Amino acid sequence: MQSDKKKFYFLGIGGLGMSSVAGLLKQAGHEVTGSDVGMSDPVKEALSFQGISFKQGYFTKNIEASMQSPLESCNIGLT
Repeated sequence: MQSDKKKFYFLGIGGLGMSSVAGLLKQAGHEVTGSDVGMSDPVKEALSFQGISFKQGYFTKNIEASMQSPLESCNIGLT
């Protein structure tokens, strides 16, 4: 039986919307990680409580090659 578990990486995971979606995907059984340049302590605590790891900054080295679905916040402005 093939697993439906996917890996998601959120660029801008510290925002209210992105962190909420990340939490929902984690609750659904997916692997979720991400990064952001500035996160409030409550968001950091919520992500940590849910078992979601995150890194500071937007660096391509933070994104694993095995990630199936990188997601970018509209506020990042990457090209």
